[in-house]
Amino acid sequence: MAFENFPPEQKNQWCNLDASGKTKWLDLARKRWFRESKNHYIAEKGRTIELPGELIRCELDFYCAIGEAVNGPGGYFGAWFHGFDDCLFGGFGLEIPYEIIWKNSKLSKRHLDSNALEAWLQEDMDQDDEEWAREVRESWQGAETLFDVLVEAIGSVPVRFRKPEEAVKLTLR
Repeated sequence: MAFENFPPEQKNQWCNLDASGKTKWLDLARKRWFRESKNHYIAEKGRTIELPGELIRCELDFYCAIGEAVNGPGGYFGAWFHGFDDCLFGGFGLEIPYEIIWKNSKLSKRHLDSNALEAWLQEDMDQDDEEWAREVRESWQGAETLFDVLVEAIGSVPVRFRKPEEAVKLTLR
């Protein structure tokens, strides 16, 4: 993948990149989104997107895949957990209410396992101040896998948005 031709015309060009390449991909997607955000459309409420779970083998894959599912090839919908969580509340290609259909979610869950959760928590601790990192770790204490954390983040949007009547639906297939 030549990064000078970003964004690509077709989806999934990130799939064969290594972790460093996927990190660069997500950085380009984020920079492009914010540089061109004045040109982005206001998403229709009630959109349904399909997340291709068979492509998700690690946390970076999740952010690449959800970005493209929502905003097309090279699309942005968060490049790390806190960015993704922010995008869930609207303004980044999805507006509440919406539905995410996570196809082949069992394959994703296999990769977004307890080891992935521990790596994510450790990375978060390394990047944030100690008190914040401790709060994050405590808030996800009951989660067994990174998959659980992502599912909970999506499913809890209406309550955290303080509009329980506004539905965000997650369908695992």
